[in-house]
Formats: sequence, C-alpha cells, structure tokens
Amino acid sequence: VRDMVERGVLMISRIYDVEGLTPIEVASEVSRLLSGHGENVVNVMDPEEVVRASERFYVVYAMDDRLDRPQVLGCIAVRVRTGEIRSLVVDRRYRRLGIAKMMLSYVIEVLRASGIREAQAFVRAGNDRALRLFESMGFTIAENLENGFRLVKRLG
Repeated sequence: VRDMVERGVLMISRIYDVEGLTPIEVASEVSRLLSGHGENVVNVMDPEEVVRASERFYVVYAMDDRLDRPQVLGCIAVRVRTGEIRSLVVDRRYRRLGIAKMMLSYVIEVLRASGIREAQAFVRAGNDRALRLFESMGFTIAENLENGFRLVKRLG
C-alpha cells in the first residue's frame, strides 16, 4: 500500500462508485473501519445504516492484486448542505501515509464545488493528530467544547 500511495494510484469515490464492489460491500468495509476506531467515540453504523445515511460517505481504496478486488483503506463522511465533515477514519495499518489528508482535501473540494462557504469539523479532546491534520489544512478552532473542538475553514 505504501508503494501505491507514493505512486499516487489510490482512488477515492463515493461508496456507490467503487468498481468491483457492491455498495453494501463497501458499506461493510466502512462499518468495519468505524467500529475499530476512536475508542467508541466515532458513530458506529451497520452497513445498511451507512447506505441510508444522510451524509455522503467517500472511501479511499486500492486494487489488491492478491485478492483481485479493491481494498478500502479509509473513509470520510460529509454533510454537504451544512459543510460538516464527519467520521474521518483510516485503517490502522495504513496510517501516516497521507490518506487522511487526501480524503480531507477531496471533500473540501466537494464542498467548494457545491457552493458551501464554510467547512466545519469536530475533533474530540485528546485527538492531537486529527487536530494537527485539520489545522495543517487551514482549519482554525472556532469553539472549545467540553469534549473537544469545533473547527472551521472558510472556503469562499
């Protein structure tokens, strides 16, 4: 996977557009990622809930030549109408390869293209890596909350 990241051959798309997997198969991978992340602070959803969710889920994936099928490496959800970025998760095996930054950049462009003027995200207290990631992408702390921070980024 590291080699694929370095060569830039990872793909990102909505859960309905992953060639070689059905939407419910992709949603199952999203559900797996959510359930194994964040010490029970990420909204865990079963595959059917992922498919029916009000937010759009995007996944980063690579073709696994050994399995001859795509391998989902991470996911991110966004509520386009409100500009809220949610559920940014990278499989623990593939962290620190720039996948989270790739997904975040992608949904920021989705929001811009949709005419959204401000993106926002919530980062829980103690999640310093996520906070640094969002700040590196131009987000600033708009509000200190009891259990974390509300971050914003002007898009327009």
